[in-house]
Amino acid sequence: MPASKRRIPRQQRSTATVDAIFGAAVQILKREGQEAFNTNRIAAVAGVSIGTLYQYFADKDAILHGLAQRETARIRSAIKDQLALPWPASLRAIVHTVLYAFDGQQAVRVAIFNARHREGTHAAIPTLRAFTDEIGHHLPSRFKIPEEAAFITSRLVVSIVRQLLFEGRTLPLDNLERELVCVLESYITALKARRASRSVQPMR
Repeated sequence: MPASKRRIPRQQRSTATVDAIFGAAVQILKREGQEAFNTNRIAAVAGVSIGTLYQYFADKDAILHGLAQRETARIRSAIKDQLALPWPASLRAIVHTVLYAFDGQQAVRVAIFNARHREGTHAAIPTLRAFTDEIGHHLPSRFKIPEEAAFITSRLVVSIVRQLLFEGRTLPLDNLERELVCVLESYITALKARRASRSVQPMR
């Protein structure tokens, strides 16, 4: 079925079917690995026919893309709520959300990243970058720091989590969270001090 003809799950039964497919995909990746990850296996674990699966998804990469979109929406929503917190509690909450979103889900995240990489340069942007774009979008207006500084703060989080995934590191997330927040707070504080010093320079 062409991609333009794929069914959109509007009704409750259709939504339940898609949820079952997503749940099966995650279960297979976590328990059996990418070697067992294919549409036939996903359909079997989800309890649906392969024909039903293809009504919604063209292939296994389309399922991973759908998982990425769902995850992005969930984490973005959490980040938006946390931006209402006072500084620096908002930053700490955001870092916590991003780091722990990946806890125990390494196989799923790596599979999503690899699928998007195969789709092309634009699609290869990791799901996590979409999360941290939310931080970068709000930092300039809220904390009055340059756009490039917002880019650096958000991509710092991206790089650390990406390396955790692909290096298979087992660093304690609570310790990593504490150190990452310290780095970000120190950087933003330094930016504010630099701006303040420029504003009070004596007139010549």
